[in-house]
Amino acid sequence: MNATTEAPAEILVVDDTPANLRLLTNILAEQGYRVRPALGGALALRSVAMKPPDLILLDVRMPEMDGYAVCQQLKADPLVRSVPVIFISALNEPTDKIQGFAAGGVDYITKPFEPSEVLVRIRTHLDLWRLQQRQEQIQIELERRVEERTAELAEANRALRRSEERLRLVIDATSDGVWDWDPRTGLSFYSDRWYAMLGYAPGEFEPIHANWIDRIHPDDRAAMEAAIQAHFDSGAEYNTEFRMRAKSGDWRWIHSRGKLTERDDAGRPLRMVGTHADITPRKRAE
Repeated sequence: MNATTEAPAEILVVDDTPANLRLLTNILAEQGYRVRPALGGALALRSVAMKPPDLILLDVRMPEMDGYAVCQQLKADPLVRSVPVIFISALNEPTDKIQGFAAGGVDYITKPFEPSEVLVRIRTHLDLWRLQQRQEQIQIELERRVEERTAELAEANRALRRSEERLRLVIDATSDGVWDWDPRTGLSFYSDRWYAMLGYAPGEFEPIHANWIDRIHPDDRAAMEAAIQAHFDSGAEYNTEFRMRAKSGDWRWIHSRGKLTERDDAGRPLRMVGTHADITPRKRAE
């Protein structure tokens, strides 16, 4: 036992013979263990109920309640069932040992015993018990963290849904069309209003950048693309006007505004979002 790093283990010794009880108590105390003696099974159960020990050395042949019955009661209690029980008895028939293990014991030592053997077995089962306790604590901590993380993700998802709902309400309420463009792939998102201002039903044509460019007036296309490139290169404001061909074939004047919101590690554009506003009436008035 390493007494410098861990508190000395507390061992409950149960034997109805005072001489045996003193012998085991002295052997264990000399090794630095804290020892709690109990003369009989009933006293042992009361002692465990007050404070569970780290290990129990339990005699088998005792009056009123034998060691097997004591062990069975201990293993039926969720608070102490993990405490290792080592039977120590003069009964050495295979059936006796089988009965001890069936009752919940982790080991069985026969009398007369060698003190060194008893100490080795005690150390072994204490180490195993402590390892099990650590694993259970780790498991409990992992489960607690998983529960916390699950709750955090659930709240984040609720917040995201609320945010998306607010965004949908804003998009529906505004007269502007909203677009979201991935410059790497050309894939885009166009709001229902974006399609409608050109006379299309929502999603009537594939939302890719090429379909946007194809509908821009040839005379305006170069200026629009230059404005986007300047925004990518220098951060200059992307705020421009151009004509787009509606479904009817008419040209609609569009006021386009946008902002680059994401780049990769090499600085390449990853995402740009913006709006389109139909300014045809104003242009005609001018």
